[in-house]
Amino acid sequence: NTYGKNLILPLSGGLDSRTLATALRKKKNIKTYSYEFENGISEIKYAKQISLAMDWDFSEFIIPKGYLWPKIEKLARINFCQVDFIHPRQFAVIDKICKLGDCIVSGQWGDVLFDIPKINDNASINEQTKYLFSKIVKPGGLELSEKLWDEWGYPGRFENILYEKIQNLLLEIKIENPSRRILAFKSLHWAQRWANPNLKIFSERLKLVTPYYDDKICEFICKVPNEYLQDRKIQIKYIKDK
Repeated sequence: NTYGKNLILPLSGGLDSRTLATALRKKKNIKTYSYEFENGISEIKYAKQISLAMDWDFSEFIIPKGYLWPKIEKLARINFCQVDFIHPRQFAVIDKICKLGDCIVSGQWGDVLFDIPKINDNASINEQTKYLFSKIVKPGGLELSEKLWDEWGYPGRFENILYEKIQNLLLEIKIENPSRRILAFKSLHWAQRWANPNLKIFSERLKLVTPYYDDKICEFICKVPNEYLQDRKIQIKYIKDK
């Protein structure tokens, strides 16, 4: 997928992009970049160190306050409002990113596949549902949803309906191990609603390669024992070995 392409590799400094950097370590046709919010958490520092170690060109971007408001209607047409609007920082700099190459390699979804949910192996379906419910519901999200539910006049209590929906979707997954069932739930449902929508910001403008979504990676993860996925052990070992 990357052969003959001028590659763009977003680097956060985290394990997923660092793993991709490790896999691409022998390639020279790569330009990297990182960004951080104005007056936000410093994220560029480690990305720059990785690029320097690999001898790759590096660009850094500061995302200014209020960057999204002039473009929010355009973004809504791209991601259909399927994810909250505080996340898509790439939208602020996509025009500059496009000039770096013709194919972007995204580390999306590695953090889910290469980690295992910390839940007891004997957790009941109710415990699994509660675990997922706590992960899905963001601060203030439940309160907003319940007010909208009442405003629109829908029957029942939103919290109970959401809980039941999550549980029914879990029961459809024929995997006994609680950690693996939750992992499958995330890949089936969470990815589509939360992780994937903003990838369209890239794919509308560039060829997009997402290695962690490849069937071979999924098949590999299915064969890796839980103990090697806990705390990202297998990723860390790969980076150290290479």
